Amino acid sequence: MTKWLFTIAAILIFGGVSFAQDQENGGPKAGAGNFADRFFIAATSSTYLDIATSKVDMVERPFVEPDPITGDPVYVYKRVPYQTISWSIVSFGLEPRYNIREVNKNLALAVSMPVSFGLGITQAENNEVGGTEGLGAIQVPLLLKLYAGNHSTLDATKDIGFSFGGGFEYNKVGLIDMSDDPDSYQNEGWILPVGTFGFHFWRGVYPFEINIKMGIGQFQEYSIDKYGSELLDDFNRPTTRRSRSSSFKITFVSLLNY
Repeated sequence: MTKWLFTIAAILIFGGVSFAQDQENGGPKAGAGNFADRFFIAATSSTYLDIATSKVDMVERPFVEPDPITGDPVYVYKRVPYQTISWSIVSFGLEPRYNIREVNKNLALAVSMPVSFGLGITQAENNEVGGTEGLGAIQVPLLLKLYAGNHSTLDATKDIGFSFGGGFEYNKVGLIDMSDDPDSYQNEGWILPVGTFGFHFWRGVYPFEINIKMGIGQFQEYSIDKYGSELLDDFNRPTTRRSRSSSFKITFVSLLNY
């Protein structure tokens, strides 16, 4: 995770430096503002609308089968599919954001990292695969976003606004193991590309945002189930399943330093 996030951060920082140089060379709002003027921090929350599905892991597990010669029970190791789905009842977190380019009062390009923790259950994605039995999830996105209108900058003059962008997101589910099996499977974290869209408006005297974020990973195939048996279609022919990692979240965002 760390290697990927630092690589992405370096790319975004390099882009920010390029934009800053452009401003110094006469771009809009050249020389305006300091770090505090461009830094925003927000509280985030989501209720029943935070779902994440892990990538498919092929895990080597022991099974007891009769020896083909003696008939005695022996351990046989097979690689079987594991995929976990997490549904958070409530998620909460913080979203730091920095405007790397402020084109004008109502348009800015920013880097944000809305870190959140989810409280909910994790289990196998379906009956054919194994999965992590546990509680809790964490998400760490690193996003490049364009903000327009409401709270795009500290000097924004619009009553409504929007944002959209994308980047990469680290997910880890099943933070607390709830299985009775001491050798229970614990899935690793995974990274996937995500896109995000937000609608901004005033709630009382404070800016407020409703944000939709979605991520989709690459398809992966598997042809055996969690018991090591060959998967069959409706005509008892060998078949293959396809699945992929994903995330979906609707978040309510309240700025704390506007």
